[in-house]
Amino acid sequence: MSIRRPQTTQSAADLEESLAALSVLEENLKKTDSITDKMATLLSTVFDARLGKLEENIKPMYNKTRNLTQISESMALLTIALFSGSLLEAAIDCE
Repeated sequence: MSIRRPQTTQSAADLEESLAALSVLEENLKKTDSITDKMATLLSTVFDARLGKLEENIKPMYNKTRNLTQISESMALLTIALFSGSLLEAAIDCE
């Protein structure tokens, strides 16, 4: 029983085929790197600008909403205080 050893030498055609495949892979890698760089640039410039515009538009609405919330809370507290005062006056009047 003999054990076959794998061939360690490749034929010239196999080597050329491997080199051609490697060349294609390197080209594809360069294209992918180029696309990645373009996407990163696009995201860092256009996205930041749009995010800034969004913040400019939302910030005034946020401030107005916050002010309205504070006014509403103050009115609720004032209503409670006035209602409590009316009850107190009614209790005093009953005495």
